[in-house]
Amino acid sequence: MTYQELKKIFIAHEANKPSGHLTAFITFTEDSFREPYSKTDRTYVISSDNKAFHPNTSGYSVIGNCLDGTDMGVRLEAYMKEEKGGFSRRSFLRGVGALGAAGVFGALGFLLAITLMAGVRERLETSHIPDQFKGFPIGLFMAGLMSVAFMGFNGLV
Repeated sequence: MTYQELKKIFIAHEANKPSGHLTAFITFTEDSFREPYSKTDRTYVISSDNKAFHPNTSGYSVIGNCLDGTDMGVRLEAYMKEEKGGFSRRSFLRGVGALGAAGVFGALGFLLAITLMAGVRERLETSHIPDQFKGFPIGLFMAGLMSVAFMGFNGLV
C-alpha cells in the first residue's frame, strides 16, 4: 500500500469522528538513508489521530514513533518523499543535540535564578520590612521582579 492510499483511508475514517483511531506502519525504503538500516530501524508507527488526517483542521502533522525506540514523536511529513521530497536520519540527531543543549542551559538558568533568590533572601533578613510583607509575600514580590528582569534577556540569543 502506498502512503497516498493510507492517507485516504485515514481521512475517511477520521471524517466519521470515531471513538477509536487506526494505526499503521510506514517503512521507508533503503535508498531513503545514506547508511544501511534494518527494516525495524526504518519503520515508524503512526495513528489516524494525527492532524494530517483530520478534516477541517489547521496544520499538517504526521507524528510517528520508530519501532527501534530511538526516534519517538518525530514529525515525519517533512521527510516523506510524497510530501516534501526525501528523508535523512541525520536531521533527527541534530534535533536531539539541540534538545540536549536546551536542557543544559535551562538547568544552568534555573541554578542562576535560585542562587540569586537565595542571595536576595539573605539580604532581606537584615532589612527592615513591614510585617505584612515578611515571608511569603516578599518572596512572591521578589520572584515577580526577577521574572521581569529575566524577560529582558528574551531574544538576546
